[in-house]
Amino acid sequence: LNLTIVNAANGVDNQTACNNYTWIDGNNYTNSNSTATHTIVGGTTNGCDSIITLNLTISPFIDISLGADQYICDEPITLSPGSNFSSYTWNDGSGDETLITNRYGRFNVTVTDINGCIGYSEVNIINDCPYNLWVPNSFSPNDDGKNDDFKAYLENVESFHLLIFNRWGNLIFETNNPENGWDGNYEGKKSSS
Repeated sequence: LNLTIVNAANGVDNQTACNNYTWIDGNNYTNSNSTATHTIVGGTTNGCDSIITLNLTISPFIDISLGADQYICDEPITLSPGSNFSSYTWNDGSGDETLITNRYGRFNVTVTDINGCIGYSEVNIINDCPYNLWVPNSFSPNDDGKNDDFKAYLENVESFHLLIFNRWGNLIFETNNPENGWDGNYEGKKSSS
C-alpha cells in the first residue's frame, strides 16, 4: 500500500460590505467577522477539501444630513452632507462636495464611500424670508438727535404703509417708505403731546 496524505487547502476570503453580507455558508452577517469558516469538500485540484475563513468588514450605514429646512433670504446658502466621501451626486446633476444655491425647492444628495456604501439626505429650501418688525412705543421729537423720528424698523417685509392719526382721528402722517419717519410735525408745527 502506497498511501499519501495531503492536508486540506486553507484560504481566506476577504470581503467588505455595507450594512450586511451573505456569505457562501448561507449566513447573513451584519457585523464584521474573522472567525467564520466554510469547508468545500473536494474543492482543490487534487480532490482535497478547501477550508475557507471569512475576513469580513462591515461598514456602518452612512448617516448624513443636510440639516433642517432652510429659508432663502438675500444670501445664497451652502449645503453639505459632510466630507471625505468618494462621490457626491446632487439632484441638479453636480458632483461637488458642497452645493451653493440661491434657488428654492427640494434638494437631495447621494454620497458613496470608499467601500461603495451609500448615504442619502434631502432638505427643502423655502423661498420666504422670516420677517422682523419693531415699532417703538414712544419717541422724543426734540431735535436732540436721539429718537427724534417715529418710524418702524423692518426686515424682509414686502410692502409697508404707515398711517398716524391724532386723537380726533385726523390723519397727520402717512408713508409707504419705511425709511421715512414722522418727526412730530403736523402742518409745519410741532404736534402737542
